[in-house]
Amino acid sequence: MNDNQFLIYPVKGQPPISTIVTNQIIEYSREFKRTGCYKPWISIKGASVCSVGSKTENKKSDYAHETMSSLESKFVRYLKFLPNVIDIRTQFPLFPIQETLKIAADLNVKHPSFMPTGNIKEEHQVKHANVMTTDKIVEYADGNGERQRSPIALKELRENGLYSSKETKHQNIVNKLEIERVYWEKNNRTHRIITQNKPYFGLDFVKNLKRAERYIDLDITPTLKADIKKLLLEFVPKARSYTLGVIEDEVAQRTDQKVSLIHTCVLHLIWHQELLWDLDREIAIHKRIPLKKGAKKCVWQ
Repeated sequence: MNDNQFLIYPVKGQPPISTIVTNQIIEYSREFKRTGCYKPWISIKGASVCSVGSKTENKKSDYAHETMSSLESKFVRYLKFLPNVIDIRTQFPLFPIQETLKIAADLNVKHPSFMPTGNIKEEHQVKHANVMTTDKIVEYADGNGERQRSPIALKELRENGLYSSKETKHQNIVNKLEIERVYWEKNNRTHRIITQNKPYFGLDFVKNLKRAERYIDLDITPTLKADIKKLLLEFVPKARSYTLGVIEDEVAQRTDQKVSLIHTCVLHLIWHQELLWDLDREIAIHKRIPLKKGAKKCVWQ
């Protein structure tokens, strides 16, 4: 520590902690105690880089999700789709900041930092240690029904396997991910890096899920829904040569309902995994239904 009360150097060779950051931490902690609700450390408004910002409501969390890229929006939708996911926390702060600074020093890498703006004294114009965050914390029920937490770093890879076209930026991301990994290892959690190469980021999978998401809730009686589901389960395997549209017409006639209702019910059943069709292939009224032998429910594990 030095004599400057504005900047504190808790770890040799690492950026200092400033009162700017400590005041942010104090304010964040006070708000959490006051509301009792989790809040992301970084919001769309406060993000320095945000390619595609959006908000989405989620019944599995106590706040509206703010996503900062199209990849993140797709991932949150996928997590909402999984029945064993209990909660999703975005931009989770890694406290205390002294811990991540020590890990960075032990790894012999630089801790993430920022250059303050505004009316800052000349002697304070140095890079300040930034609070690190993990992109997602997925809380889920494992196979035994026990609640588990899975810290996730969501990153896009370039064709050459790097995180950035700039070597320095790529290495900074690698260093940050390693600090995160060690931090979570010390907290008995396995830190995972997820990229756009996962199957659930495939074009058809994303398209199917996006369509089905519109019908999470459906104003239909349980009896009618059960009748539609029963007919689909009975009729579809026997009619592999028919398109989804033809099958929906048949179900509509047998239940004396509009085809539009049958179609929305199909998407509703797909979202709730009551119809285990192959989501890796496009589900559309002009195409045959993609059945998948031995299909199982998608869950987080």
